[in-house]
Amino acid sequence: MFGTTLRAKASTRGQIAVVMLVAMLPLLSLIGLGADIGLLYLHWGILQKAADAAVLAGAGYLPNHPSTAQTTASAYATKNGLRTNEITSNTVAADNMSITMTTSRTVPYYFLQLVGVRSGTVKPIAKAGIQQDTEQARGLIPVGLPCTSTNCNYTAGTLYHLVQAGTNGNGGSWNVGPGNWGRLALGASGGTQFLNNLINGYQGSINVGDSISAETGQVNGPTSTGVDDRVNTGIAVNGTVTNPTLATVPAYDPRLVAVPLIDFTGATGSSAQLPVMGFALMWLQSYTSKGANKTLDAYFLGTVPITSVPSTVNTFGQFHPILLQ
Repeated sequence: MFGTTLRAKASTRGQIAVVMLVAMLPLLSLIGLGADIGLLYLHWGILQKAADAAVLAGAGYLPNHPSTAQTTASAYATKNGLRTNEITSNTVAADNMSITMTTSRTVPYYFLQLVGVRSGTVKPIAKAGIQQDTEQARGLIPVGLPCTSTNCNYTAGTLYHLVQAGTNGNGGSWNVGPGNWGRLALGASGGTQFLNNLINGYQGSINVGDSISAETGQVNGPTSTGVDDRVNTGIAVNGTVTNPTLATVPAYDPRLVAVPLIDFTGATGSSAQLPVMGFALMWLQSYTSKGANKTLDAYFLGTVPITSVPSTVNTFGQFHPILLQ
C-alpha cells in the first residue's frame, strides 16, 4: 500500500514536469521573440535618429548647394553610427527643396535562430526639406558689398575688401561716396548699434528692393571689436580655415556671414538711402587698422540666387530645414 502511494506520487510529479516543460517551451519562445524584436527595434531607432540628423544637416544647404547637402548628410550619418554601406540612397529632389536618405541594417537574432530565423532587417527612411520663413532676411551684418544692376561680379573663393579707409596710393582716398566707407546703419546709427549688429546680426527684416541708410564715419573701434569677436570665436571652435568655399567652411561658424549687396551709387553722407540688390555669403578673414589705412577683408563664397527658388522667395534666410518624414 505504502509503495503503491509512493509510485503514484512519483508518477504525478513526472506528469507535472512534462506539463511544465510543454508549457514553458512556448513561453520561452515568446520571451526569445520579444528579446529579438526588441533588439530589432533598438537598431531601427539608432538608424532613424542618425538619418534624421543627417538630412536635417544636409537640408541647411538647400536649395542652392544640393551636392554639399548630400555630402553633409552622409558625413553626419556616419558620425552618428551608420556605416557607409548602410546608406542605400541619399538624394536631393529635382526642385532642390528636400533631401531623402534611405538606410538598411541586418540585425542578427539570437533566440529565433532556434526556429531557423537567423536575422531581421530594418530600413528607416528620413526626409527633410526647407520651409519658407515669413520673417524675411535677418541676421545681416551692417556692411554692404557694392553691387549695381550692371556691375555685380564677384568670384567665389576670392578675398575682397568690404570696407576701406585711407589713401589709395594715387593721391585719392578709398570710399564708396563722400563720407561713406561701405558701412550700414541697420535699425539705427551710431557705434553701439553698429557693434551689436556686427556681432549678433541685425534682427530686423530686410528685403531685396528695400532702401537702407548708410553709416557715416569709420566707427573703427566697433568694427575692430565686432570682427575680432567673430573671428576669434570661430577659430577657437573650428580652427583656422584656409581657402574657404561653401563646400569647405563649417556650416555653423560666426565667420560665415550674410552680407547685403548694396548699390552705393550716389552715396553722400548720412542722407544716403541705398537700395538692396541681393544678398551674399562671405567668410570674415580680418579687420586691419594701420594708421589711416583700414580694411575689412572677407572671402566671397557666393550669392543667394532669387531665381532658383519659387518666385515668392527673394530674401536671404527665408528657409529653415524641417523633417518631412
